[in-house]
Amino acid sequence: MLQRALLIGASGRLRFNGHVRFRVGDATASADIAARVAAGCPPVQAWAAVVELHRLLHDVPSEGNGLALIAEVIRRLDEGAEGLGPARGEDLALLIVASDELGWSWAGRGLARVWTVEGLRPVQEGEAISEALVALGEGDPEPRDMDDIEALVG
Repeated sequence: MLQRALLIGASGRLRFNGHVRFRVGDATASADIAARVAAGCPPVQAWAAVVELHRLLHDVPSEGNGLALIAEVIRRLDEGAEGLGPARGEDLALLIVASDELGWSWAGRGLARVWTVEGLRPVQEGEAISEALVALGEGDPEPRDMDDIEALVG
């Protein structure tokens, strides 16, 4: 199944240091999560923060509601941030794309821009979506052009 949430890697040698992607929920409602945490740390520290992030979120119950999934992810992040590396989650970039029988929803934290994967057009806050999204974390260099993004999601 297509990953519906993608996060662009940072520039530099350790482009995906601190990155993780996974899915939570079940057949009635699910959410794809793409995140980066502790990316500026040495790989072992970044990996520990990623493991803690996954531990916090891997078992979020769906209750058949995509918006409830998003709300529970955010609640758990707020309560468990102290384990997310030296910055305690302040450096977290996170994109959540959830779906249920009513449609798709998305939310993010620490993001500079969000685009649709198909057509690579900017997504506005509160806009209804029906396709995968790719995001750029705050402080990351802008892609030179859309070809950079297409190469990532290609």
